[in-house]
Amino acid sequence: MSVVANPPIEPPLTEIEIEGCRALEGHVEMLAGVIGVRHDSRPSSLDASVSYITREWEAMGETVRAEPYRTVAWEAKNLVVEWPGRDPKAPAVLVGAHYDTVRTTPGADDNASAAAVLLEATRMLAGRRFRRTVRFVAFANEEPPHFGTRTMGSRVYAEACRARGEAVRAMVCLEMVGYFDCRRGKQSYPDELPRVVRPLLRDTGDFIAVVSDMSSCRVLRRFRRGFRRASSLPMIAAPVPKARELLWLSDHGPFWDVGYPAMMVTDTSWFRNPNYHEMTDTPATLDYERMTRVLTGVVGGVAALASR
Repeated sequence: MSVVANPPIEPPLTEIEIEGCRALEGHVEMLAGVIGVRHDSRPSSLDASVSYITREWEAMGETVRAEPYRTVAWEAKNLVVEWPGRDPKAPAVLVGAHYDTVRTTPGADDNASAAAVLLEATRMLAGRRFRRTVRFVAFANEEPPHFGTRTMGSRVYAEACRARGEAVRAMVCLEMVGYFDCRRGKQSYPDELPRVVRPLLRDTGDFIAVVSDMSSCRVLRRFRRGFRRASSLPMIAAPVPKARELLWLSDHGPFWDVGYPAMMVTDTSWFRNPNYHEMTDTPATLDYERMTRVLTGVVGGVAALASR
């Protein structure tokens, strides 16, 4: 198990951030530590995850809409919380994360970290009324055997949005956001990454990445500005040519496929985290202070997208 002793984050967390940090750790501990492997070979663990996420949202006073669909193993459920915007004609902003895992891991980083940020972003943004409708979605079945198939939760959801004729301004996908390694040489990248992006890169895994395809670059810039105003965490954010070939790796992919702008917020997965898809992807391996700064940045980015 790779547990990294990163230096304390600067500036130190505020009292409000410390509360958020504790909440994030609690969500990860429940999903990855108590429930554990969340795969359709264990339908009861997926049902437990659905119950936990639903209870947490309802405890915040939110109305949770479950959108079930059948698979061979279980009745999968996408979970939705929606805040109508002031302008019903303005395209909506979606924020999503999957809650399942592969069968070989308890999935603290992949993807309890993102589910935790999804929950706490809802809490931090609650009570604000935006011009655009904001929708938070917890997706089922991102991992194999569903990845890239018609039973992938985000594909089911994106295609339903398109079939209803819904206008979507941006989909923000949260995918593995809790593992950081501040040592030199611990960050790698895809060999196929374009030259135009390489000057932005760093060899320390102390940042969060936000990537999109070229058609989503305007909403990416807007999100980036909001994130940087709200968070001091280092960030690399760029649209990537041929992103659909390189980076169709999570729940943003199906939204690209049906023509919606989308981006992925990520700690770069296996390019940094040696515990990826291993039983060693446990709650103790995550850096909750830096993950808290991801949370505050995501809140700022979503607010920027939803306000304009």
